[in-house]
Amino acid sequence: MRIRSIALRLGLLVVVLTFLEIVARIAFAYLLPPQYTTVRGALAGENQFQPGYQKTTESAYLLYTPTPGLAIEGIIDHNSHGYRGKAVSMDRTPGIYRILCLGGSTTYGWGVTRAESAFPAQLEKLLNEDPPAGYSSVEVINAGAPFATSAEAFLYYHFKFHYYKSDLVILETGGNDAEGMLEPNYQPDYSNWRQAPAPIRPLAPFGRWLMHSRLIGLVVTPILYGQNPAKLTFIRDADIPPLSTWYPRSTDKRYYDKMPDIPVHENAFVHNTISLIRAVKQDGSRMLLFPFREGPRSRYSAAQEEAVEYNRKLLEKFAKEQSVAFAPFPQESVSRSNWVDSCHLNEAGCVEKARHLLPYVKSVIGQ
Repeated sequence: MRIRSIALRLGLLVVVLTFLEIVARIAFAYLLPPQYTTVRGALAGENQFQPGYQKTTESAYLLYTPTPGLAIEGIIDHNSHGYRGKAVSMDRTPGIYRILCLGGSTTYGWGVTRAESAFPAQLEKLLNEDPPAGYSSVEVINAGAPFATSAEAFLYYHFKFHYYKSDLVILETGGNDAEGMLEPNYQPDYSNWRQAPAPIRPLAPFGRWLMHSRLIGLVVTPILYGQNPAKLTFIRDADIPPLSTWYPRSTDKRYYDKMPDIPVHENAFVHNTISLIRAVKQDGSRMLLFPFREGPRSRYSAAQEEAVEYNRKLLEKFAKEQSVAFAPFPQESVSRSNWVDSCHLNEAGCVEKARHLLPYVKSVIGQ
């Protein structure tokens, strides 16, 4: 009688677990975000999971890069080289003038859904309506990356785009650096704000075997990676200081009203931007500095506004000291209706931005 009772209970347990496994499989297939399936598969060793944030993927030396080959609604948005828009050969084609655009999301074109709508592509269209003397056409590389700072711009150029040997490099920057300066525990390497997004590694053999069960996966995945495992981001938790707080003048406060008093020679934006300018000039390329611009509906704090304006003035100063071109970017250059948020533009705004920049670019080419 006792054996029969135990067998009955075990049988009931098997039925319940089987039912729950079926429910879990239905949840993975139809109810949960697709990244849960990807993460469970990565833990089980069935596939690889690369963390993504704002259409980017972790990279060995660049921290992160626009996800290569990314397609949206079947249309390729990022090319196989890992930047937005059509890919160009690294080797130069005689008779084609090459421009490289470096910057953050305002260069990348976060406010538009198609690569051909972003301002670098619009600039290319305008320049090809009347190509520079001695050239058959112009090609513009959109090397902007969402959330990029001057640090990413310098690294992208040093480790990657230096090899594309551009005639002109346009740098649009100054906004994201302001944010990094205001975050707690400021470090000139931005380690107070950025971290390496680590890919998900498969579990040990027994754990991989267990993760083949969707029921176990349903329990383990959110425990290990939170409610949205896709947001394994390169942005640090502001409440957790970096492992190495080597900069002696940092504080644990967040600045809202006034930017911190950081010596110019210890300012990351200064160091990164000057290093990039020197690298571009050493390669024999021309350079045009283009400041970040917040829109008329900006919700930035007083400290952010101050830091952005400070970086804008620094770019103009660098242009004079380093003998490179500078293009001002007044807010009224773009119609008020064409700003989609605090700093990003819609397609019409990108066209206006390109038209504003066009004479400055032609002036540099004409030199």
